Amino acid sequence: MTTDQMGRSAPWAKALGALVLTFLAALLVSYGVGSYREAARKDAAFQATRNDARRFADAVVAQDDTRPVDRQDVEAALASVAGMGYGRLFAVDSAEGSTRVTIELSRMYQRSVVLFGPAETMVDRCFTITFGDSGQGRQAQITPHGSDESCVEVAKQGQ
Repeated sequence: MTTDQMGRSAPWAKALGALVLTFLAALLVSYGVGSYREAARKDAAFQATRNDARRFADAVVAQDDTRPVDRQDVEAALASVAGMGYGRLFAVDSAEGSTRVTIELSRMYQRSVVLFGPAETMVDRCFTITFGDSGQGRQAQITPHGSDESCVEVAKQGQ
C-alpha cells in the first residue's frame, strides 16, 4: 500500500481522515444542540418558578379575609399549593397594613450532557411577596430576584 509518488498520502489515509473529521464535526454539533436545549429547559424551569409564586400568592389571597400575619398561615398556604415544585420559606415580616414574605421556589430540569453528576438538576429562585390591603381588597405584589441573589441575603435586607 505504498504510493507511487513521494509526499502523497494513500487513499485509505484520506478516507480515514475524512471519517475522523466527520465524527468530530457531528460530536461538536450534537454538543451544541444539547447545550442549547439544556439552556432552554433551564430557562423554562426558571420561568416556571414565577408561575409557582403567582399560584402561591393567589392561594394566600384566597385563604380568608385577613392577610397572613404569622409563619403558620404562610407555611399552610405554601404546602397547599398543589403541583408546585419545591418551596422553602425564609422570612415572614408583618408590618402595619402589610406582610412581607421571602420564599425560595425550585424546579427540576434535565441536563443534556451528563458525564459527572446527576442527570437532573435544580434551579432556585428567590421571591419577595408583599401582601397588603388596597381599596379593591387584598393584593399581592411579587418581586422576583435574580438567580445570583441568595434568599438569605434578601431576607436579611428586608428586616
